[in-house]
Amino acid sequence: MTTGAARSSESPLKVAVLTAGRSGSMSLYRACLHVRNYTAGHDSGEGALAAERSLLRAGHIEIDTRFAWMLGRLAEANGDKVYFVFLTRDTAQIAASYNRRWTNRKGIMRGYCETILQRDKPAKDIAIARDLVGTVEANIRTFLSGRPHSVIRLEHWREDLPRFFLDIGAEVDLEAALGSFAEVHNPSRLGSPLVRGRYWVSRRIDALEALLKRKR
Repeated sequence: MTTGAARSSESPLKVAVLTAGRSGSMSLYRACLHVRNYTAGHDSGEGALAAERSLLRAGHIEIDTRFAWMLGRLAEANGDKVYFVFLTRDTAQIAASYNRRWTNRKGIMRGYCETILQRDKPAKDIAIARDLVGTVEANIRTFLSGRPHSVIRLEHWREDLPRFFLDIGAEVDLEAALGSFAEVHNPSRLGSPLVRGRYWVSRRIDALEALLKRKR
């Protein structure tokens, strides 16, 4: 079944998906690959400077887990020509998922803890994970106030996903899109023994450096 007649005669939009992460962003990307009149990307600007990464093009759905940290850039670069999507999930579930990802060296958990909060990295700390999620989602909600957007809740994706496709005038094979979304992608894992061991060593090095600073 194809849906999307609501905007079929209008120009395709610039679509930006905002999320705290761990909310089914890869599943949404896989679903959007079944849209015929839009292209789709997932963190496709990885490695680019924010000024470049925030540039969007019409007829494209960009799902970027770092957009929540570039909201001002998105507004400046694209003005009011963007349709936003807030992809979310029960915040306790997001935090629990992030709390299993401390050993990811490029993960946002360690960056948020060590660089933004300026704290030592712990073995695990659900309070920091909750603080990360609460901060990012508050940023998104405030930014979206007064801007056109859809909300896709992971717990209600069967209702929210078709509505999103209608909102942007997507010409989509809905059954195929729903089937792709139902598949689990990129689940959180504890990491290999090597990765966990490397994280343990890094924490000990940090503790030693802190001790030496105090003795100076």
